[in-house]
Amino acid sequence: MTIGDLLKILRRRWIPALITFVVIVAAAIGYLATATRMYTATSQVFASYTSNSDDSENSQLSQMSTASTYLSKQIASYSSLAESDAVLQPVIDQLHLSKTTQQLAGEISATNPTNTLILNISVTDTDPQLAAQIADAIAQSLSEQVAKSTGGDKSVISLQLIKKASVPAAPSKPKKSMVLIAAIVLGLVAGCGVALIAEMLDTKVHDSATVRQILGASRIGRVPESDQLKQFQPVIVSDPASPVAEDFRRLRTNLSFLGVPDDGHKGKLIVFTSSIPSEGKTTVACNAAAALAENGSSVMLIDADLRHPSVAKHFGMEGAAGLSHVLSGQAHVRDVVQRYWKKNFFVFPAGARPANSGMLLGSETMSNLIDQARDVYDYVLIDTAPLAVASDALTFGNKAGGVVMVCASNRVKRAELAAAHDQLESSHVNVLGYIMTFVNEKSHDGYGYGYGYGYGYGDEKGSGAKNASTAEHAA
Repeated sequence: MTIGDLLKILRRRWIPALITFVVIVAAAIGYLATATRMYTATSQVFASYTSNSDDSENSQLSQMSTASTYLSKQIASYSSLAESDAVLQPVIDQLHLSKTTQQLAGEISATNPTNTLILNISVTDTDPQLAAQIADAIAQSLSEQVAKSTGGDKSVISLQLIKKASVPAAPSKPKKSMVLIAAIVLGLVAGCGVALIAEMLDTKVHDSATVRQILGASRIGRVPESDQLKQFQPVIVSDPASPVAEDFRRLRTNLSFLGVPDDGHKGKLIVFTSSIPSEGKTTVACNAAAALAENGSSVMLIDADLRHPSVAKHFGMEGAAGLSHVLSGQAHVRDVVQRYWKKNFFVFPAGARPANSGMLLGSETMSNLIDQARDVYDYVLIDTAPLAVASDALTFGNKAGGVVMVCASNRVKRAELAAAHDQLESSHVNVLGYIMTFVNEKSHDGYGYGYGYGYGYGDEKGSGAKNASTAEHAA
């Protein structure tokens, strides 16, 4: 995983990452606000040797050399001696402390800097003044104990207090800067971790790269989230100057270069399908057909999703009679095909929902109808059922040399898309290209302008606004 991949994940999962960061930093601030403040005071003692003045100079030098070596070895043991009962009990008695020697020893730290005869005695307490008093008292008690153990009044080794403990002005614990820095670092790391975990647990498709990897095809279009696509009218018709309309014009260009087999028919057959419902398949098919018609090409859009017909509603036209009636011999093509918007744009509604949709769509009548349409129109577009609903797309895909997959960002799961691809592959149907829908314009799959739409397969309600140029029956 590259840094770019991580940034993409953080853009998608910024909410849980931010919550994690805020919780950790807030916990650190709460700890700093409620934690008991501890103060540390330090006194210093120096170990020295006092020679016997009656000895000769050579003898004194020899004694001092021996004493220095002795002190260098003994000074480390004074650290432990400082925490002993023999040293601490006199301090407790002197200062009238309500502590045991074990408790007081837990507040003490006696250290000897390397290659020195100095002993640092540090005491940590909630009371800064008491911490300084205890540190000085321990230094004094330790000096007396060392003197007793090395000859009493005649001892030539002594500990001298060279620095009295000063009353600390600021607490030594907790260390605010360190706690906050640690909280920020931990928050950032944990936030990234939570984002990665959320990404791993989320099985939905979010970007074009994932679709490309699963389908092994190229993206030929993308459709942003836009309220304009909620209208029961192609955006090419309702708002031709909008950026969303430009997206469909880009798709139109790519569809014109789509590699479909040359089987002697005039028109190009393009089949739209998706993995699951509610991916915006019908919205794409209707707007793509309008974009092709806008360019002057003669277009026939066939609603072959007999299980869930919705093309007619998208155009605000009557769709009671349609493909199902023609395939079952109840109506003629000229009786149900309707002209829409332009004289070169025709819509073939699905009609009533039959009980035997699969049989009708796979019939020879349907195949002949498509061939006849291709001999008349430059483009024949078929909106067929999602692969998770029916296998109609396999039949039409074999005839068209492949299908165009509509993939909804943040809706379809990777496993669902892979299952759809397996269906196509097992039936030797190519994926000619895919179209990303519901694209978030803040993602890298967008072009930089923002909309938000929620129209998808199965969301049609109501008849919608009628086109200004009312759909009329073809003669």
